[in-house]
Amino acid sequence: MTHKHTPAPWYYDDIIDQVESFEEDGNRSLQVKIDCHSDNKLANTHLIAAAPELLKALEIAQRYVPKISGSGYIIIKEAIKKARGQK
Repeated sequence: MTHKHTPAPWYYDDIIDQVESFEEDGNRSLQVKIDCHSDNKLANTHLIAAAPELLKALEIAQRYVPKISGSGYIIIKEAIKKARGQK
């Protein structure tokens, strides 16, 4: 499935507080400055950096989780829609 987001991997650079991704030629393709002054900052940045892989895992899981499994399938489906900017 093709997405419009910057492909993985995304990395958190704790020196400059940003999530980044680089093209094969070394050019930066994503730069997200983290401006969070809470105890959750590190956890939030790791979650942001893992976003592409999490979306891919959910897309795979959606194929194997039966639609009749109830809330698990609904949570997966809604998370994928949210990641894609769909309603």
